[in-house]
Amino acid sequence: MYGLGHYTKGEVTSMIMYHINEAIYDFDIEVKKLAIIGSRLYGNVHAESDLDIVIEYSGTEREDDVFHTLMAEPLYIDHIKVDFLPYWDVNGDGVGNRKHIVLFDDSYHY
Repeated sequence: MYGLGHYTKGEVTSMIMYHINEAIYDFDIEVKKLAIIGSRLYGNVHAESDLDIVIEYSGTEREDDVFHTLMAEPLYIDHIKVDFLPYWDVNGDGVGNRKHIVLFDDSYHY
């Protein structure tokens, strides 16, 4: 999957959610959705490509505080750096029309 072929979507999601939960355990946020965007989605991957993950959330925390906390100790899946893009979903619009692959959506019961 997007350069992580030996992992299932569920395994990638679990690794990402674990990192989020460990890094921001005391923040007032609720993750609403995780989605892949960027070069790995479009197939424009090169050796330095990271894995761009949008985090839609609700709560009182500022996007920049969430970002800096998540990136303080970066997550790598194998050699691929995960770049978190927190998005405070205040209007419920989500990632909109931007192409993305959903990893987690709290409105869907698995």
